[in-house]
Amino acid sequence: MTLWGMSVVNILFFFFALLFFCPLSYAAEPATLESRTTQELLLYYDWEEMLVEAPTRRPTSLKDVAENISIITAEEIRNMNVHSVNEILRTVTGIHMVFYEYYGGAGANYIHTSAYEHVLILLDGVRINDADQGFTDTTGIPVQIIDRIEIVKGPASSAWGTALGGIINIITKSGGNDRRPTRTVYASYGEGNSRDYRMDSAGKTGKVSYYLYGGFIETEGLKRKAVIPDNFFKSTSFYGKINVEPSKDVSLTLSTGYWSPDINNFDLLDSDMRNVYGSDNYYLSGKMAAALTPNLKLNLNVYYFNNEISDLWTALGTGMLGSRGDFLFQYNYDNSVFGGNTGLTWQKGRHAIAFGAEYYGGENDRSVTSGTLYQTLYGALPEEDLGKDDIKNLGIFFNDTIKWSRLTITPGLRYDRVEISDVYSEDKINPSLGMTLDISENTLVRATVAGGFARPGISTITGWPGTYGFPGNPNYKSETVRSCQAGIETDRFTKVHLKADLFYHRIEETWFFNNAAGYWDNGGVSKRKGLELNMVASPFENITAGLGYTYIRIEPFDDDESNFHALNAKLSYSDHRLGSFTLLGRYLRDGRRLSSAFTADYSNMIWDLHYNKNFFSIKATEVNLFVSVRNLFNGNLYWLDWYKNPRRWFEGGIRFTF
Repeated sequence: MTLWGMSVVNILFFFFALLFFCPLSYAAEPATLESRTTQELLLYYDWEEMLVEAPTRRPTSLKDVAENISIITAEEIRNMNVHSVNEILRTVTGIHMVFYEYYGGAGANYIHTSAYEHVLILLDGVRINDADQGFTDTTGIPVQIIDRIEIVKGPASSAWGTALGGIINIITKSGGNDRRPTRTVYASYGEGNSRDYRMDSAGKTGKVSYYLYGGFIETEGLKRKAVIPDNFFKSTSFYGKINVEPSKDVSLTLSTGYWSPDINNFDLLDSDMRNVYGSDNYYLSGKMAAALTPNLKLNLNVYYFNNEISDLWTALGTGMLGSRGDFLFQYNYDNSVFGGNTGLTWQKGRHAIAFGAEYYGGENDRSVTSGTLYQTLYGALPEEDLGKDDIKNLGIFFNDTIKWSRLTITPGLRYDRVEISDVYSEDKINPSLGMTLDISENTLVRATVAGGFARPGISTITGWPGTYGFPGNPNYKSETVRSCQAGIETDRFTKVHLKADLFYHRIEETWFFNNAAGYWDNGGVSKRKGLELNMVASPFENITAGLGYTYIRIEPFDDDESNFHALNAKLSYSDHRLGSFTLLGRYLRDGRRLSSAFTADYSNMIWDLHYNKNFFSIKATEVNLFVSVRNLFNGNLYWLDWYKNPRRWFEGGIRFTF
């Protein structure tokens, strides 16, 4: 089998060969921090200096974080030449992307193969999961606005409530620091008439700093010699942030955004149907941070997020359902999430405490419109109201970071009260306890035990009325998890940074569809256990190499056990005269059985090659040209034959900063 079509044995051999042979190839003197760029797979961050917010809801030194966490910076994103958050997340060890790999494709995020409802998506700490099922399509969020992404792998309910599988916190760029604004203009063009145009500006005037962004992305589709001949996509996006500091102790931040992905999801040739997914997303957040005393700080946040979705089905024109483009039916969803939180952080001596309360509510308004054919075949009404339901959640949280020399202990506790449309209510208490131990100057051990939950979707509780309706289950319960993780991170191997994590997640009240009853129900205990391995070799002759490997043993309560494997690889070369070359590889094998109607193909590893070159740079002005070749070796890697990955395709562009 070729290198890009690795078996699991090849993968493990490749990983351990790099681990043991790379150290022997380099000099013994460790690299300085200045030589370690943040694009090196996020494992060279200074443990003392790097601060993260997602685990404890306050800035915490990475050295004191017990959770299994990954970080992606703006610099890494820039060098990947990506167009969507989904493309970024698929490079992270431990994240399984059910991602429709074509340009601008939609996707769902799974951490350690958890369901998408288990993963909480945050934009600057604001929830953007939909109010109904908790699904979030991150396709339209503009990548240009991202400063970094923090990913917590494993339950985070002791800080955030419903977050059984983990958190993806997308943190946006701050305003500028200078009266003279910094601007970036970006333009790319590729096969399928694929175009991505962006422009942003950041500056500061007096006590007011700002960041503004606007962008447009579109493709007519990549012709792929596969089931789907084309997958068009387009989105318009805007984002703005203003920060005001009326005094040295008070900071006010207002941010707003909009993105509107319109995607041809898939074509079902056997059914003569095309599905087009469109959404309009509106985001608004207001924050205040105030230092009440040198040790005590107050944080307030109010937010609103609206997600309007159209799920359109039309005829393909194969002769079964009508002419090409004939309207069949369309679901419409209007999801709103709104709320706020307040918190106090107190730091003195050994303790750094966060205490606060959070309220968020959501509404889900649903309807369906049927075309003439479906009205005739199924007795459907032209328009049907599928109901409007709501959710309310009140949470109170507390956590502490207690430091003794090399040992840090992080206890956490949260209470949640969840109510859905006066039909369902549940009280949840979720604790966590973490520990980090600095064994030596270059070796850190982490361990956590935590509880978590995922609340039910609104419609699974209330059901849907109408022709296409289904019954709800008012006795449906949250899934709950008890989890333990342990890991080690070390620079002890000469010129190699190694991070290894073991995890065990035990889920009770597992969700499943009860065919006999016709609704979603709770079952028994399911388990997910496995390991993550990450390795980065320090630069040698301008070359950097990295690997990430995930193995998961999946034990459903009502099915056969299965294995999941995933590999991410990176090889980069950087030279001032020649520019930088980055080769990214990804592979997965999901052993879970699909319906006999579907097939998967895990025969190849997919490689993308990116080239970046600064052609002009003087003072604050820079011109960067880039070229990308995706699926370099024309491989196949897909989990479902509806979503076959594109064949090899090319694009290039320019980035102008001034």
